[in-house]
Amino acid sequence: MDKNGQVVDAKSDEKQPSKLLPPPLEDVRKALVCWDDVFSKANTTYESLSDDWVKEHCDKTEESVRQAMFQMREMGFSITPKIHGLECHLVHQMRTVPGGIAMLIHVFGRANLTTHTQFTVQEEKT
Repeated sequence: MDKNGQVVDAKSDEKQPSKLLPPPLEDVRKALVCWDDVFSKANTTYESLSDDWVKEHCDKTEESVRQAMFQMREMGFSITPKIHGLECHLVHQMRTVPGGIAMLIHVFGRANLTTHTQFTVQEEKT
């Protein structure tokens, strides 16, 4: 989204006219674009661990979450516990976890794969 609240297509960086879709579908498109922006920022591997870079990145992510939540509420959607978790806890965890959520997911995935592989090897031996 740009500063005027217009949804910007991430691939073309061109503003998409609202007249292409009926209003309900345009609202859904806006919500999906907003959430795509949130998840993209949350899964970004940190370029730097400097306080300035982390603060700027987290501030941008927080603004993206605000926009996505605004769009969800504007459409009258229920806020599920998972969405609440993103709204209230995502950016705090991004600020707290060294390297960000993407690094945490990477490390967890690697540990989970190792554990799964160990169980598979043990099952094959028995």
